[in-house]
Amino acid sequence: MNSFIKAIFGTVFSVVLVLSGTLSAADEVAVAGEDAVLQADFENDPDLYWTPERMEKADLNSAESSLDSLTTYSASKPEKQDYVPKTIGRLYFTNARGEDRVCSASVVNSRTQNIIITAAHCVYTRNTGWNKNIVFIPAYDNGSAPFGKWRSVGKVASSAFTKNNMNKYDYAFVKLANENGKTVQETVGGNAVAIDQGFEHSGVTFWGYPSIMNGKTNRSIWKCAGETTRRAPKSDDAVMECGLAGGASGGPWFITMDSADSGQIFAVYSRTSAGNTNVAYAAPLTKEALGFLKTAEDSFIQ
Repeated sequence: MNSFIKAIFGTVFSVVLVLSGTLSAADEVAVAGEDAVLQADFENDPDLYWTPERMEKADLNSAESSLDSLTTYSASKPEKQDYVPKTIGRLYFTNARGEDRVCSASVVNSRTQNIIITAAHCVYTRNTGWNKNIVFIPAYDNGSAPFGKWRSVGKVASSAFTKNNMNKYDYAFVKLANENGKTVQETVGGNAVAIDQGFEHSGVTFWGYPSIMNGKTNRSIWKCAGETTRRAPKSDDAVMECGLAGGASGGPWFITMDSADSGQIFAVYSRTSAGNTNVAYAAPLTKEALGFLKTAEDSFIQ
């Protein structure tokens, strides 16, 4: 990990934690604090639910799909990528209203080597409840799953988001089950979590899987590259000129990339503006994120 990445552990805000595993409710409260929430994800192989037909229908719908049809382009048009980084993938899930949806996510370096980061609204539907049937497909491309499908065993988010809709905390960590005796990080690698990096950067790359591009269903990864600035003097958001909307939610913003597959993630895509869908918003990760990551590492015993 680069020297500029601060390893500060602990969390100021309470953690909301959702379980599929073997810990008891009492154990979870001891780990996560007063706002622990328990909920099961998969009980069976994800292939039993995520059939090709169901996945194809979900590809049309993002977590907050009302913005999809508004996408327009500016001079910084996103570019479709032929190479898909192994650590980035598409996230499939069923939202709290029972609708199958998609987001984007990426593997992060962790002690347990089985954790991804995405947007909090990809695991928790605003003002409604927790999502389920979560599956991560690294390097997904047009229906292919070259490194398999990885099911969620639990997810961790801030109660500042789940209770108060604070977009500063629109990120979540999802712990994945091992597949064939290996972790997802062992299989595809991982990315560093870069905290307290501020808002203004050049050379940022934002990767994601929008549901719709150029008026058509999209099943490929796209990328924007450019500079980020602060949205306003007291805003929690970094802003980037980029026309990726629904489905790209949770996609990583890399401050730098060390290789074609991995780098340092300093934010994940949260949302766009209903008034100008050429801009993307993401709150830079702060030291609280490392506390939530540690909670995910310590929870969800398999």
